[in-house]
Amino acid sequence: MVSGYSCDKNSTLTDGAADNGDSDPDSARSRNYPSSYPVDPEFFINSVLKAANLSIRYVLVDDFGRILVATSQGLFSTDDGGESFEVFTNENGLGSNTVNGLAVDSSGTIYAATAGGLSISTDGGETFINATPLNGLASIGVNRVALDQNDNIYVATDGGLCISTDGGAHFSVKTIKDGLGSNRINDIHIDFDHNIYVATSEGLSISSDSGSHFKNVSKSKGLEGDFVSNVYVDITGKIYASTETGLSISYDQAESFETRTTDNGLANNWVTDAFIDDYGNIYVATASGVSISIDGGNNFKNYLDGPIYNFFVTKTGVIVVASGEGLAFALP
Repeated sequence: MVSGYSCDKNSTLTDGAADNGDSDPDSARSRNYPSSYPVDPEFFINSVLKAANLSIRYVLVDDFGRILVATSQGLFSTDDGGESFEVFTNENGLGSNTVNGLAVDSSGTIYAATAGGLSISTDGGETFINATPLNGLASIGVNRVALDQNDNIYVATDGGLCISTDGGAHFSVKTIKDGLGSNRINDIHIDFDHNIYVATSEGLSISSDSGSHFKNVSKSKGLEGDFVSNVYVDITGKIYASTETGLSISYDQAESFETRTTDNGLANNWVTDAFIDDYGNIYVATASGVSISIDGGNNFKNYLDGPIYNFFVTKTGVIVVASGEGLAFALP
């Protein structure tokens, strides 16, 4: 456990130092960072969750200071830096105890992507309502969930991309008929201009018209690998696609890609998640650890061992990691 550190209401794990950085409205993961970070971070495994022997699938820190952890045994929540956790399960209304992804809107509403539907809570997880194929979802199993600036909901399923503009009451479904590379959707990102980027099992699909039509970029068109597990677009418009054969980066709106691999120092070519802070530092989750680059991806330094599923970087530079060993923290 990380003793002496807590979450403040600016979504910051801190030792009490003031932070006046403005949050970036593009994503709960897009924030302002100290330019000196990272400087050889040291990681700590949270002992509370490690003792519970959980499979941790996703983690985020919301704007209210909570760390939310998606696991194989429900949704875990802590507001004391991991000293203690509340646990929410199907007894609270979750569609399934297998939680694959999370999102939180500006009001604190929690959206949990579960194996039994999209579960939504407006009371901090005490109760959930569950959206299923009866509400228009393409399949019961939900892989990821994302929100745009207007809190429209985007749901990744194995049957297509599902979009709701009414809080999850109803969904429209986008499939290969709309240009998606595959109906198996792994991740979603919406940028400042409302472009939708969809990571599929057969390429990266991009829409500039609210999902009416998609253009798909695959290995045959320059992407390093067809299976895209995660997509992220930074504040300069660079696209980062996490594939099974490296991190593919586009500087020209997906017209072409460059790829970073173990040759550049990545811990493993199987990349599961990537995030870029406002200073261009690149954080990459791989099958063999976390890789961090402070020179635009030319060189990486590696931390932790074993599979990394995703991570969250707070605006003071603390890294919270969903790893095969448990929930890990690195302090700047």
